[in-house]
Amino acid sequence: MVRNLIVFVLVLFSAAKLRAEPPPVELFAALPQADDPHLSPDGEAVAMIANEDGRAAVRVWHPSGREQWFFPASNNQLNWIAWKGNDRLVLSLRFTSVQGGRPVGATRLMFTELASSQSVQVVFREPVPPPDSIIIARQAFQPPNLQDRVVSLLPKDPQNILLAAAIGDDASRPQVMEVDVRSGRPRPALKPMGAIVRWIADADGVVRLRQNLEFTDGSPHGLVVRVRDGADGEWRIVHKSVADRDPRFIPVAFSKTNSSLLYVMADQDNGRLALYPFDTVSLSLGPALAADSQCDIEPVLRDNQLVGYSNPCSGSAETYLDTGWQRDQAAIRHALKTEQVAILDRTPDGKFSLLRSSRNASTPPTYWYFNQAQKTLTRIADAYPALADQISPSRRVSINMRDGAVIPALLTLPKGREQGPIAFVVLPHGGPTAHDSEEFDWIVQFIASRGYGVLQPQFRGSSGFGASFQRAGYRQWGGRMQDDVTDASTWLIKQGLADRKRICIVGFSYGGYAALMGAAKEPGLYQCAVAMAPVTDLGRLLVDRERQEFASVDRERTVDEDGVRFGQSPVDWAGSFSVPVFLIHGRQDFVVPVGHSEAMEEKLRRSGREVTALYLDQADHGLGHAADRLACLRALEAFLKAHLGNGLPLSPS
Repeated sequence: MVRNLIVFVLVLFSAAKLRAEPPPVELFAALPQADDPHLSPDGEAVAMIANEDGRAAVRVWHPSGREQWFFPASNNQLNWIAWKGNDRLVLSLRFTSVQGGRPVGATRLMFTELASSQSVQVVFREPVPPPDSIIIARQAFQPPNLQDRVVSLLPKDPQNILLAAAIGDDASRPQVMEVDVRSGRPRPALKPMGAIVRWIADADGVVRLRQNLEFTDGSPHGLVVRVRDGADGEWRIVHKSVADRDPRFIPVAFSKTNSSLLYVMADQDNGRLALYPFDTVSLSLGPALAADSQCDIEPVLRDNQLVGYSNPCSGSAETYLDTGWQRDQAAIRHALKTEQVAILDRTPDGKFSLLRSSRNASTPPTYWYFNQAQKTLTRIADAYPALADQISPSRRVSINMRDGAVIPALLTLPKGREQGPIAFVVLPHGGPTAHDSEEFDWIVQFIASRGYGVLQPQFRGSSGFGASFQRAGYRQWGGRMQDDVTDASTWLIKQGLADRKRICIVGFSYGGYAALMGAAKEPGLYQCAVAMAPVTDLGRLLVDRERQEFASVDRERTVDEDGVRFGQSPVDWAGSFSVPVFLIHGRQDFVVPVGHSEAMEEKLRRSGREVTALYLDQADHGLGHAADRLACLRALEAFLKAHLGNGLPLSPS
């Protein structure tokens, strides 16, 4: 009897351990403690975006332990930061404005002097005194919405930077402006030259490349790359192609040592992007510097200069072209006993380096300061210090589709997974021309922390897996791309991973569209759907994007007129839903305006369907505020629990 009692107590004790509480939701909703760090040119300071009481601020760390903090205005969010010399920071700020009754995304550039803490903003428009105000058209003084597209930080010029900005209504025709960092005053440097996809300056700050999108009535759009040999050189064509038809040719950066050499990403014969040197005189590609048979190689840039590359298929960190960078990376990998080490910045003399490391690809990063002379490695910050031991690693899997194609996917299983099928969330990504990575994802890790499995299908139309794979998704909203998500979901069941009665489809932006279409078209496959900032009406989407850059190209990639007319929008399927739907949307969203969710909610309610909606008054498309992320995750957790039940019992170990 005593022995049986002991066994019973031990069983209860073990069950209590397995059912330990998961990490608090606040840990996942918080903004990272450190993000986007940069080393000053002299190596004597590190600037980063940091979380201060739920708000993003700039933190400047010094090896002595001294810190400085800078806070943007309350209605602005930090987009990115950079150094201009050793005593000044460049801050990109983003916010939402309303133009013509629609939310519009806007950016502004600010220069902050460290010693005085004084800031100056770039000013494109000033009041025009009479009588000039009467005769000068207002159009000439309309400030551009996007004011943070830096072409060059001009490392040899202490007073100026180069900025691309469109003065006028057509955002696709940016000119290059030289901006004084002390006064914030811009002045023209290069006039508009057609629809510009990109301007590229060399290491000295001379703008030597422009890529134009050229429009011809009734013909596909052409991409034309022109270069010049110097500031006074003549522009000459070095490459022409047809957008979305010909092999891709993407200029990246000029060589620092060979003025005629341009680094480009170009398609191999297998359609995957490789990194090549391109001779702008002979117009020929050299041998590939990096290539893969399955994935597109991705360039690694620092201050618009090429320093290396990464390979998404390898799962390892970056590879560098400079032997000094490679040597530092190898030394830190050995010291930290992890392959996940990347160099974020390094002084030209190699004395100081800024690095990022993680235990595995899915773990939040830690940032380090390396002093080469002293051989010291100083820990600066952890992005999410409280989550380091709570991560469920993601791994790559391959899934066969109904038509014989194979798509990649990321599979994340919760810690403490039991044998047998479990509740799952299928999480298609946004874009749709984008792809997921194994790096830390706060939504993925939050869902896994609640005991649910997560599958992220890289459906056709995703970037990173070759030109044909990406283009196979064009005009396939609700079609082939949706079928891939469906087939990936059924794969979970066939593999014995998912409980067929406990699968929810969840998505953000395009992923929200896919979540709604999946639930409508496959009523027996999912038990619920969560759509965050979803596209719900393709006709509305095309109207929303009319004012955006290169809207005609984006329109051709999205859907044809038949697709708009013949029911590829979730609002047209409202009567087909048989599972609960949860809509989450920010009212400051300028990428996908909140009207998409409001229209979907109204259609579902009129059809008598079960729908819940959460509207966040201050949230933008990326949920940039910690408070908005917290509200989103709390609501998501409650919804999943209500319709999928509890996830796995979670082990505290």
